[in-house]
Amino acid sequence: MGRLKQYVQHLDHLVQLGITAIYFTPLFEATTNHKYIATSTEWLCLDMGIALNN
Repeated sequence: MGRLKQYVQHLDHLVQLGITAIYFTPLFEATTNHKYIATSTEWLCLDMGIALNN
């Protein structure tokens, strides 16, 4: 199961804790190691390291 699915499954618990936002960074594919510099086409692709278990 991907890591993002695990967050979705626990959203009700996070809401009960008063959490109203989750800020994932970096989330998109990028050619740089730190993934903060993405091209316009990379913004359309989710980084599979986030979506899948490594």
